[in-house]
Amino acid sequence: AYADYNDVMNLTEDLIYNVVQEVTGESKIVYQGQEIDFTTPWKRVTMVDLVKEHAGVDFGQITDLAEARAQAKKAGVDIEDSFGIGKILNAFFEHFAEEKLIQPTFVTGYPKEISPLAKSSKDDSEMTDRFESFVFGRELCNGFSELNDPIDQKERFLKQVEERAGGNE
Repeated sequence: AYADYNDVMNLTEDLIYNVVQEVTGESKIVYQGQEIDFTTPWKRVTMVDLVKEHAGVDFGQITDLAEARAQAKKAGVDIEDSFGIGKILNAFFEHFAEEKLIQPTFVTGYPKEISPLAKSSKDDSEMTDRFESFVFGRELCNGFSELNDPIDQKERFLKQVEERAGGNE
């Protein structure tokens, strides 16, 4: 009851590390010719930082939807008309960074726009306390601090209804 997404990340990395140890007797494995080291702690990095590193676009500085759309067009990232800045950031992440996450990594700081059930971050109200873990460019799991503010919850659900009415299934 008193845990948050940081506690769940700690539990997740310990669980996976111990399973790898139990099955292989080691903390490292070789998968498709690539050595993967499950030793803890795993790297933790925000989606914004990964996009900045791999695409050269700093979504921490983008607050205008038109600018985000222009950056997507310039970078060749496919987006839909219904996408806000958060969904565009996620499209950049999937296009440029996701497959490069070979070693166990927790990606944090998911946009509220794609995380309707996650609690808002205290540091940035447009981001959430959510993570996904990646190994060898693939998502292993997803976790978050649960949104328990009923007013915020209602606003997000109404936004989803609005998006659906606008054609976003």
